Amino acid sequence: MIKPRISVIMASYNHAKYVRKAIESVLAQSIQDFEIVVTDDASDDDTVAEIRTIADARISLAVLPENRGACTAMNASIARARGEFIAVLNSDDIFLPGKLSRQLRYLDENPGIAAVFTWPAFIGEEGGPFVAADHKDGALRHVPNRARHEWLRHFFFNGNALCHPSVMIRRQCLDEIGPYNPALAQLPDLEMWIRLLRHHEIHLIEEPLTAFRIRENNRNASAARPEVLVRDQWEWRKVLEQYLNLDDSLLVRTFPEIAGCGSRSARIWSIAELALGVGRPAHVLFALDAMYKVAMESGDDARYREFIGHTGSYDPFGTLAPLPFHRGIGSSRAAGLAAAPRIVFDGPTLTFKR
Repeated sequence: MIKPRISVIMASYNHAKYVRKAIESVLAQSIQDFEIVVTDDASDDDTVAEIRTIADARISLAVLPENRGACTAMNASIARARGEFIAVLNSDDIFLPGKLSRQLRYLDENPGIAAVFTWPAFIGEEGGPFVAADHKDGALRHVPNRARHEWLRHFFFNGNALCHPSVMIRRQCLDEIGPYNPALAQLPDLEMWIRLLRHHEIHLIEEPLTAFRIRENNRNASAARPEVLVRDQWEWRKVLEQYLNLDDSLLVRTFPEIAGCGSRSARIWSIAELALGVGRPAHVLFALDAMYKVAMESGDDARYREFIGHTGSYDPFGTLAPLPFHRGIGSSRAAGLAAAPRIVFDGPTLTFKR
């Protein structure tokens, strides 16, 4: 059997109302050299039945026996995909006309680029334009393209800025960096982009070619519900660990502030200080863990004293000042928590600086 150039992969779950339009948006693309590889994550509505009514031999459907999470379903689709390029589509989103052809042409013309993304257009529950100016993902419509180190820096300080279901990635590069991390639910895409950027450049087409659906009543998987907000910070902690895997050259390009540091451990300490400046709980925990390791490895009494000072000055757990939920830093589809308060000793009283 001849392999298609593109494998469109999908993890479907309880999207009976939308999945037909999602698949039809692929079938309507100007380029037709593709397969659609769907793994349903044990939907309990009519999603599977709806997919089976679409008569096209290029659609491959597998149904998991129980709900295992989006990353597991995505990885199952990747494992069955045969294409040279992998394009992601959520089962409630839509490819806009020309999306696949534009991305394929760019990757063919630029062999040094591992993946290409697009801006999203936003649609609402019924498919009409979603125009809420204050939505947390609104800024994604105007993000500029960046070089590899610039993306890494933006992610560190500002969070994700790439629309996951807009990506087309070379299968060879995906195999090189490994699959989605199934232990992550809010930030698996961001964690993957950082792994990819360790080795490769990416590109963003500054044009909306994917329609991203904003569900009502916080029904998107990454909407700002309490459990999402809490989980998001834990996952951010794991995402930040990926920065410690960057080689020295890329690390200095990403954080030019550390260029004068003479050793790897000094660079890590300086990056930890930058994370403390961000102030979000995950960043503070990342910083303290990184500083602890540097101090322990160095055996330097001055490092120990400085580290101990930081552990008494930052309160990432909200021990003395419980942290409220708010819509702060997060992935392109998830929010974060309030900044960890810094404790300031002021005479006989304690004050908290946010």
